[in-house]
Amino acid sequence: MVENFFSALRKNYWALLSLLAGACTTLAFSPFDVSALVFITLALVFYLWNRLSPKQAAVSGWLFGIGLQCSGVSWIYYSLHVHGSAPAFFAASLIFLLCAYLSLYTGLAAYIINRFLPAVPALRLMVFYPASWLIFEWLQGYVMTGFAWMQLGYTQIDTPLSGFAPLLGNHAVGALVAVSAGSIA
Repeated sequence: MVENFFSALRKNYWALLSLLAGACTTLAFSPFDVSALVFITLALVFYLWNRLSPKQAAVSGWLFGIGLQCSGVSWIYYSLHVHGSAPAFFAASLIFLLCAYLSLYTGLAAYIINRFLPAVPALRLMVFYPASWLIFEWLQGYVMTGFAWMQLGYTQIDTPLSGFAPLLGNHAVGALVAVSAGSIA
């Protein structure tokens, strides 16, 4: 049984890496402010997506989103449970459902590129993945009343990239982060 677990883990290492990369990306946001980490985690997930089938890339993107959202919006659980007096199971379930929905955007970004666009690594890593990331991050902020938290541009508030924010906005800074991560990958 243990052998089967490790065999499955070796075969699907990308799933665990995607989830962990998403969770670690939260450390780039306040109050942790390890801003450089976002370049590494996003480069890792772009690298994985480039090597996966469209279906696997969608799952990888969704798992990255789950890791990012669940670790990043956990404060909502506290608000629901402690301040709102919601039962713990109900609050946790609501937060997971919210995170699962928000992660669909990341999964779709990976799926669409791997399914419909050419498999040229340089184009995918430096143009297609960053562009799809930008589009789906923007959609996440506007569709169904929007949820504009946990966007990559916010990780760069205390870095040289922050100078672009007043001129181009948060999404452009996030796109610069994504292009940089793609070039690292």
